[in-house]
Amino acid sequence: MNYALIQGNLVREIVEETIEVECPGTPTEENPSPEPVVRKVPLAERFHPDFVATLVRVPAGITVEPGDSYNGNSFGPPPAPPALTPAQVLGQRDALLAEATLRIAPLEDAVELAMATEEETASLKSWKQYRMALNRIEQQEGFPSSVVWPIKPGSPAADPALT
Repeated sequence: MNYALIQGNLVREIVEETIEVECPGTPTEENPSPEPVVRKVPLAERFHPDFVATLVRVPAGITVEPGDSYNGNSFGPPPAPPALTPAQVLGQRDALLAEATLRIAPLEDAVELAMATEEETASLKSWKQYRMALNRIEQQEGFPSSVVWPIKPGSPAADPALT
């Protein structure tokens, strides 16, 4: 039997009713080096009674994991993450735009100075396409609740050869 520690209607930890603990055996004259003894230790011996009183018994046959929900009577799946506000999504976008701009600047310099390799020229194009896709996320149909983020150049998802 397991118990769940609940905080704010969420399962924070699963606590086993009993655990097995290996204890040293008791030496005797006949056996001065006895084998260790395995002892089952119940909740009441491991935790303060006030803590044990806060635990919720998990019904037999139910699988509960940290992060699952608890409504006072039954356990359920983890709650859906809160929806991001437009400002939060745009904040993420702006951070990604700043990174893209930092990546683009030296590549533009190399192209402008006629020092760019073919790889740098291709990378510049990829980063600019990425930056434009980021800049247009507000135009996506599901904005802000279901944004499809563009794939960053050089990431394993952008280049299957890197996986």
